[in-house]
Amino acid sequence: MRQIVNKYISVLLLLLCFSSTYISYTQDVKNDTVALIKSHHIKAKNAIRAHNFDTAIINLNKASKLVANSKDKALKTSIYLDIAELQFSLHNYDKAASETINAISLIKDINDDKLLAESYKLYGSILTHKGEFNKAEQYLKEADNIFTNLNDEKNLAKTILDFGILEFEKGNIKVAINYFEASKSLLVNYQLPYELALCSLLKSEALLELEDSGINSENFENSKVELVNAITIIKSNNFTELDI
Repeated sequence: MRQIVNKYISVLLLLLCFSSTYISYTQDVKNDTVALIKSHHIKAKNAIRAHNFDTAIINLNKASKLVANSKDKALKTSIYLDIAELQFSLHNYDKAASETINAISLIKDINDDKLLAESYKLYGSILTHKGEFNKAEQYLKEADNIFTNLNDEKNLAKTILDFGILEFEKGNIKVAINYFEASKSLLVNYQLPYELALCSLLKSEALLELEDSGINSENFENSKVELVNAITIIKSNNFTELDI
């Protein structure tokens, strides 16, 4: 009888040892997967900021496949948003919109105000380019309110620029110029060269439209100044998609 008990105890200990090893191995695999997802994600974000879209696509594809079965909603949401931002940069506005909607639905489950504001801002920009101006304004206002409450001036600067783009697309040229001017100093302060170049380009174009309407003879000269500023930033940062 004692031999049977000893044998049973030995088997039980072996099973416990195996179970512990398996759990440890599973956790290590999970940690390695998360680390790999984050690595691809960081590379993709950096590539998007540098407007190196080929590299961004490769790394986002890898990250999205790995994160598909993940329970980390914050990580999954960030990847969805970056996919949306990439699609937006490539002018695939319908795809960008669907990815942003996916992100928004997840964000509401994790209660992350900053991510929610970023998604609203992006969705507002997408809607602007789709010509859905009323909805675009609603989402940009939501983003602006959240960024204001968070005292996030860097993202507020980008949002003000987006309001300017919205008004420009609506044909409200003088209002757009006011937004461009308001965002400019903040874009300089927070070292956002791409947004600053875009702001100067659009302000230059807006001033030319005012010149055509005969509102102010100085608009042409001011437009040239903005254009030179934009070209300088574009050339020094190799922003080829903004090149003219």
